[in-house]
Amino acid sequence: MSYKNKGGGGLKELLNPVPKQAAELLLQVGALGALGAVVAASPVFPSITEGLVHMQIPGLFKVIICIALLTGASGSGPAGLNATLPYLSESFAQMGINMNALHRVAVFSSQTLDTLPTNPGFAVATSVTDVPMNKSYKYVFITTVLNTTITSFVVAIILTVLPFLA
Repeated sequence: MSYKNKGGGGLKELLNPVPKQAAELLLQVGALGALGAVVAASPVFPSITEGLVHMQIPGLFKVIICIALLTGASGSGPAGLNATLPYLSESFAQMGINMNALHRVAVFSSQTLDTLPTNPGFAVATSVTDVPMNKSYKYVFITTVLNTTITSFVVAIILTVLPFLA
C-alpha cells in the first residue's frame, strides 16, 4: 500500500488499519505481561527459583539466569520481569545485590530470551512480513538473543567489579 497525494485519500487508506493493529498489539502485550504472573503461580516456580538462587555464582549472574529463563518460558521480557522481580527481589537484596545494579541487569536480561522461535511477537512479525521463520530466525537469534545475552553478562561483570557505577 503506497501513499498517494490525491486529496488525502491515500493517507486515509494508509491509516485505516492502524486502530485495529494498535488494539491487537495492546492485547498481545497485556496478555504476555499477565503471563508472567501465571508462570510465577505455577507449582514448579518455587523449586526452580530456589535452585537458581542458590547456585554458587555471582549474584548478578543469578539475576540474569532467573530473568532470562522466565522470559524464555513466558515468551516476553515484561512477563519475565513480572515473574521474577516481585518474587525474588527480596532474595536478591538479602544476597547483598545493590537494587540499582539489579535494575540495570534485570532490564538487559529481560531482552535475552524474549524472541525464541515460540515467541508470539516473532510469529506475528514473520506472518506480517511474509518471511518464513526458518529463513529469518538465525538473524533474529544473533541480534536479539545472542547480543543481548552477551551484553547482560558484560553489564553484570562491570557492576560486579565496579559496584560504585550502579
